[in-house]
Amino acid sequence: MNTRFLATAAIACAILPPSSIPQSVPRSQTAKAPVIQSAAAVRAALQPWLRAMEGLLSKTKDAELVLYLQVLRNAALMVPTGEGGPGALAQRVLSPPRERDRPWIGVIVIESHKDLPAGRWQQLASVSDFAAEYHDDTNTIYLRSDIPQIPLMRGLLVVHEMRHWWQAGHAGTTTDPESRPRKEVDAYQTEFRILDALMLPRYQELLATEMFRIRRLLADPKQPPIQPNMSNLLLEQTFGKFGNPIAKQMAAAEITVRAAFAELDTLPTATALRRKTDLLRSLGYN
Repeated sequence: MNTRFLATAAIACAILPPSSIPQSVPRSQTAKAPVIQSAAAVRAALQPWLRAMEGLLSKTKDAELVLYLQVLRNAALMVPTGEGGPGALAQRVLSPPRERDRPWIGVIVIESHKDLPAGRWQQLASVSDFAAEYHDDTNTIYLRSDIPQIPLMRGLLVVHEMRHWWQAGHAGTTTDPESRPRKEVDAYQTEFRILDALMLPRYQELLATEMFRIRRLLADPKQPPIQPNMSNLLLEQTFGKFGNPIAKQMAAAEITVRAAFAELDTLPTATALRRKTDLLRSLGYN
């Protein structure tokens, strides 16, 4: 399982443990019967995510995004279900892949936290908040439409999780205890490659200010934990207006982790990788 935690700043990239910020997803203690979606409804809910990816592709022309869009358009459309009892993350296929002989992925779009089945599904969304998540054991990506985010961040979340889909189909050292954090480093670096290629207005200036701030924090172990800088005026000049504070938190957290990776890249390669995996462990990637 590979997760983009909501943590530190709704982190679509985080720098603090998941319990470090107020949770943004409603906490319903009342079990409600899940809303049964049709394949058409799931397909419609997936469209904003596809449009976000298409937006990234139109600006970057990145071949990896072409592949991911092809796979997502050939998705098996699925919904969470309470079948199997409260201890199971059961899911029901509403529509199989259109072309089963081509690469595909299962997709679940969560539009309302309160409509999830009781048990592990509710726990998944309430206890360990996440913005997107890929499960390699079922080849399924979960996408949270109930978390406010700008289209650019929505697209980057998909890039990150689809990189985990790609990793699952390639040889790896699954028994290596370093395997998961290294895969997370790879997924973040893939995501950041796309972010850098967008050439957003004043992006380099924003990144430079964050690198300077993080350099000071990393150099002094007595400094408090790194947190996203929500007051940086360059955020809106780079990403545009935010309609919700959570959406702003996600963008701020993205830049914070991007800057931390960029600063660590000034170190020797092996040291940089070790420090990045240490950082991700602090975010809950074990």
